[in-house]
Amino acid sequence: MEKTTIGVKSKNSNRDFIGGEIVFGLMFVTAVLLTALIPLEADAAYVRYIFAGLAVVFFVPLLLIVVAHVRFSKAPEIMLELVDETNLFNRCDNVMIRLKDVDDINVKTDKNKYGKPYSYGTLKLTVGSKVYVLKRISHPDDVKNALLECKERAERQS
Repeated sequence: MEKTTIGVKSKNSNRDFIGGEIVFGLMFVTAVLLTALIPLEADAAYVRYIFAGLAVVFFVPLLLIVVAHVRFSKAPEIMLELVDETNLFNRCDNVMIRLKDVDDINVKTDKNKYGKPYSYGTLKLTVGSKVYVLKRISHPDDVKNALLECKERAERQS
């Protein structure tokens, strides 16, 4: 049997990372420029420290967003593959999972400010005492339904 792709990495979440990098990057650059370029008298030098503090406050979330974006971009494009009727391959953790051993499948999808769910979310597979978390997977509800169907077929075959 040929490998079948079940879950892929979301392309829409890439835009969220880029938007966050642009917003916090511009705020950081603005604070740095204000720190360096505002002409001040000697007795008002404390204003520079305020803008320097703001630059640090904006740099921390920028750094966290950039690290998350790099981790996301290094993740494999195909996250879950169905190898045969009874086995599933998790590319993120490089683990082969038997469908019979999957105890629970949880899906978490956040909503935007208008109440509409995003097209990506988090999928948690509980296998015995291990929990495999696949973040920013595209259409996690469809992936869950496909996994449940495959699990039913695998249990019927045995």
